[in-house]
Amino acid sequence: MSIRINWQPSAELDIASYDIERADNLTGATWIQLVNIPHNLTGPNYDIPTALFFYLDATGDLTKYYRLIAIDNINQRSIPSIPFQPASSAQALPNVVKVDHNYGSPGALRYQTAGGIPVEAAIIRIYKKVDFDLGNTDAPLAITMTDARGNWVNPINLGVGFTYTIQIAKEGLYGPDKMEITV
Repeated sequence: MSIRINWQPSAELDIASYDIERADNLTGATWIQLVNIPHNLTGPNYDIPTALFFYLDATGDLTKYYRLIAIDNINQRSIPSIPFQPASSAQALPNVVKVDHNYGSPGALRYQTAGGIPVEAAIIRIYKKVDFDLGNTDAPLAITMTDARGNWVNPINLGVGFTYTIQIAKEGLYGPDKMEITV
């Protein structure tokens, strides 16, 4: 059986390639590199209609585990994605995590006053930490807002292996408050 592994291109500007690794199990796993795919949006492993990279593992099966590692221009490797066992031969490799007010633990990122009162309609902006620290705040990766309970209206998909700065404010009333998470 062949397994098709799909993934979203990294938003990092300096990504050169991706390693796909496979293991037979997660207990004492020995990860074997299957292939290195160049980060080339016109290359043979990029599907333009879906805007996804892909790799077809001709020797794979549904019992194997896979993970993805991004490699930058100076050969630095990202933290591996969460190991993934396909549910079907067409399942995509999850290299993003949905983040919302419950990320980490229930209500952990809910926005509220020091007295525990939820803040409604606060704007949430998410940046890569490195960009935020350099003052590059003109173009956040994502924006959402809070509802009447201080919860995020929409979850945000963030790439695995990065630290993000979350900035939350209700203009003229609260914030801006800042927190960091690593996904």
